[in-house]
Amino acid sequence: MIYRCLLLLTLFLAGGKAEAQTLQEYLDSARANNPVSQENQNLSAIAALEVDKAKAMYYLPEVSASGNFLYAPVVKGVGYEEAITNGALYSAQLNINMPLFTRRKVEAQMKNSAVNQEAYRNNIELSQHDLDRQVTEQYILT
Repeated sequence: MIYRCLLLLTLFLAGGKAEAQTLQEYLDSARANNPVSQENQNLSAIAALEVDKAKAMYYLPEVSASGNFLYAPVVKGVGYEEAITNGALYSAQLNINMPLFTRRKVEAQMKNSAVNQEAYRNNIELSQHDLDRQVTEQYILT
């Protein structure tokens, strides 16, 4: 009899800790772990970075430099003539490319990026509404 009472007391104390989650907790968890929303947020951030990329490509100058050095020693009178060529061949080059008349390209790129960002924001809202509907439906059914 004592064993039965102890068993019932143990089951009663161990089984009473279950808490039901609310609908809002399920919705918050689903929104935080929704891969579609996360993907659209990442795509929106990428579209914002495309504007910076376009500005860098079409507004800022591009600078490049190169250089060569060739030394050909004179062996038994064969090679570069030291008196004429200083014994070697030197060359250096500096290039600066500045894009001109590219304002319209940048404006078009910025408009395209703004449209893409708005589309991604709309996709985020749409997917969250759909997710809310699905979670609420499952919550009601269970």
